[in-house]
Amino acid sequence: MGVEVRIVLTDEHEDDEGRWTDREYESLARFGLGDLNVDQTELLTWWIDVTMNDLRATLPKMAEYGGVDGQEGSADLIVMGDAQAELMGHHDMPSAWKQALACWFYLLGKVARMVSNFKRRDWPKQDTVHDARVYLMMIERLAAKGRWP
Repeated sequence: MGVEVRIVLTDEHEDDEGRWTDREYESLARFGLGDLNVDQTELLTWWIDVTMNDLRATLPKMAEYGGVDGQEGSADLIVMGDAQAELMGHHDMPSAWKQALACWFYLLGKVARMVSNFKRRDWPKQDTVHDARVYLMMIERLAAKGRWP
């Protein structure tokens, strides 16, 4: 059994001659999974649904943590990353590392909130869990591309 996931994003942009046209970005992933049983197929379907919902919800984070003044990275991530690197005595840490460090710091706050929920015998709120996944994806992006977004 194999799986193919195709995502096409379309946006309007102005071309060199001032005309508005559609531009497409396509991502295609194919991977073999061998023979899946019913439970595994359901898990795969659930995972893809969660991932697509995360992507949809991450778009506002792209704006919130987007670049500032033509600079790669966000002011929040840069300031917090600089502060964390300073505390560690690593002033010369690359910018992407500092921004990832800031994401790890924010993630730690989310984990602390989850632990507090469990201490009160309450399940963590879905937005807290989602935010944790978003920070992890931001870290993955910084590791893969050396920048956010």
